[in-house]
Amino acid sequence: MATALRVRQQPWAVWALDLYLRLVSWTARVNITGPGAKALPPTALWAVWHGRGLAALFIPLAAPRGCLVSKHGDGQLVGAVAARRGWHTVAGSSGRHGVQALRQAGRLLRAGTSLLLTPDGPRGPRMVAQGGALLLARQAQVKIIPVGFSARWATQLHTWDRYLLPLPGSMVTVWLGQPLAVNHTTTTTDLEAALTAAQNAADRTCGRTPVAPANAAEQALAYAKRAQKQLWAQQKKARSA
Repeated sequence: MATALRVRQQPWAVWALDLYLRLVSWTARVNITGPGAKALPPTALWAVWHGRGLAALFIPLAAPRGCLVSKHGDGQLVGAVAARRGWHTVAGSSGRHGVQALRQAGRLLRAGTSLLLTPDGPRGPRMVAQGGALLLARQAQVKIIPVGFSARWATQLHTWDRYLLPLPGSMVTVWLGQPLAVNHTTTTTDLEAALTAAQNAADRTCGRTPVAPANAAEQALAYAKRAQKQLWAQQKKARSA
């Protein structure tokens, strides 16, 4: 459960986001459908594209449950709200912290806690899966449930992930694809296809035009920004040594 909104983790921000989420979840007309909606495994890795992270409000994810969030900025804000709702939160984005997060997430999955993550988070490229979800599913020996999410009445932000904010009272659709069994031959392309198919189906159900994955230029920009941030982090670490 992650958002593209850049707000510092202040008490007022946590309160405001929690209030919005409660208002939307209380007033929405929810339609849970798709080929994977009938027989859900008790423990699984639920995957949704970053721009549709508010699916976490509506998916039938039984307790104990958790989510992976970024260690900084908006991820920590969302983590604080998720913790208030009884979710386990695992913080980590890239590098050393990412490895630690995967280990912690693996322990939770093996203990029976289902987890939600965004394979293209925290900074993209949009709808391009990174390898962490497949690695985690293989290690924990769980299936991945592709989740699509959409809303008939919503605001779509002009962010890298085209984040979707449902309006109160809207009809929302959660489309669950067939659980994806992960083995040594499963690739990120397989995961991308399953996730995008689920999201497109949810959009069509709500009368929305599906969002396209990042094009070549957008992907290049996202990778360049990621490399720059890693360079800044290395320089900061060197200066403090």
